[in-house]
Amino acid sequence: MKTAAEVVGAMLEAVKREDAAGVMACIDQDMKCIEPPSLPYGGTHLGSEAFKKDVLGVLMGRLIIKFGRCELLGTGDKVAASMDLTFTSRKTGKSIMMPYVEVYTCRNDKVVHLDVYPQDTQLLVQFLSDN
Repeated sequence: MKTAAEVVGAMLEAVKREDAAGVMACIDQDMKCIEPPSLPYGGTHLGSEAFKKDVLGVLMGRLIIKFGRCELLGTGDKVAASMDLTFTSRKTGKSIMMPYVEVYTCRNDKVVHLDVYPQDTQLLVQFLSDN
């Protein structure tokens, strides 16, 4: 059995490789993902297919995601990822850096719950609108 940090670490490594299948291999079919409602892909996404289409598909389809600092904190079935992410628009090539915290709950080697906290949702909404 993997630790939550190992599961989340594998998922984030897949994001770094732009490997959507690798990300989805870390997601439970009944997972719940909560994104800030003000984001274009915001709200509560129930199930792996909703996550794949509504969150992962939007982000990986529109943006190149690069990681700066990435620290995993926590024990047991919960881990938080404190990160500095740079988003580059596939359309315009413009970039922004955004500090993020994501809180993961894992069971049976899969992510079952994800809460996402970008530092500045207004900046992210504007960037996505412009790019």
